[in-house]
Amino acid sequence: MRSRGRWLCGAVAFAACSSGRDEVATTGITGHGVTVTADDGGSGDGTSEDGSEGGDPGDELDDTGGDAGDASEGGSLDEGTSGGGDGGGAGGTVDATDFPSIQDAIDSLEGIGGAVWIPPGEHFVPEKLRVHSNITVFGAGMGVTIIRFEPGAEKDHMISNDSGSGLENIAIRDLTLQGNGPDDGINDCCYGLELENVRNSWVIGVSSRDHGRDGFYLGYKHVDGQTLGVYDTRVSGCHASGNGRNGLSIVQGENNVVDGCTIEGNNTNEAVAAIDLEPDPYEDGLVRGNRILNNVVQDNANNGIQTWADGGAIVAQNAICHNTITGNSGTGIADHQADENVFVGNQLSNNGADTSYDGSAKVGDEFAGECGLPLPELPAAPPLPP
Repeated sequence: MRSRGRWLCGAVAFAACSSGRDEVATTGITGHGVTVTADDGGSGDGTSEDGSEGGDPGDELDDTGGDAGDASEGGSLDEGTSGGGDGGGAGGTVDATDFPSIQDAIDSLEGIGGAVWIPPGEHFVPEKLRVHSNITVFGAGMGVTIIRFEPGAEKDHMISNDSGSGLENIAIRDLTLQGNGPDDGINDCCYGLELENVRNSWVIGVSSRDHGRDGFYLGYKHVDGQTLGVYDTRVSGCHASGNGRNGLSIVQGENNVVDGCTIEGNNTNEAVAAIDLEPDPYEDGLVRGNRILNNVVQDNANNGIQTWADGGAIVAQNAICHNTITGNSGTGIADHQADENVFVGNQLSNNGADTSYDGSAKVGDEFAGECGLPLPELPAAPPLPP
């Protein structure tokens, strides 16, 4: 019988992986920050959605601190939210390779908090990883720390959480979630990262590639008659590509931020959207006050960024600002039966169509204050294990 997890150094950073973490700590892999930057997608002389040339998104997306604005202006992330910070739980930082499996390392910190370091290389898991409150799971960077399923593993999401009980202060950062590629046709599974019934958490510098459905899925759980989604959570510097459905979905939640991500080459099997703000079509479906800021959305096989409400669900007061949206087969920005979503400074070019707005949409620079900029500074990664 194969053990619950096995460790394998891949071709990426093999020397550092094979020689142990002491060398890793001295070969430049110490910051664990967002290491992948994206080309602007060749937007050329595209125009913003209000017809103007638009400004430089970088001028407004200041990641050097400051007030993110209150929830009435598109939601906020409290600068005191500590997920993804220094792993300051009682458990400190542990090295996942000191445990039989990554899951065992995560479980060792349940209830006490701390951080799990996954070194460079390819790490094969036999089943999905479950994360707990007050725990950071972090690697050495996109394309450097890579998580895959073992051959023959049951099809599932790659990382998820126990959604029956509300979790908070989770951080996942600086690694790649590498799927096996979608099956033929529309897939009924799976997500690279699935969060449900979660608050005050962080996803920083994570790549989620080649999964059957969505790269990143912010969903919901019915608990005691309530529909509980994802709240006050930031997804920053992410990358999603080659996923069968969406690059990133917010299906239930408020006051989340998605910023500085590259979402490209998704919708390979199901034509929805690269970034999809769309509740399930029920009266308790709610996606409100989220902010989608300074992302590159390119070469996806349907809509670029979509805010979409059906069946009594509410999609309201979300801010879509300073994104570069280019080369998507469908509509660059599709706003359908929504309520007062905000669109400022987005650069659109070479899409099937550029924009389609609900009559309530707030479009143009006069609404820039509702983008909630500048954003707070991202937290530092935890220290390496001793």
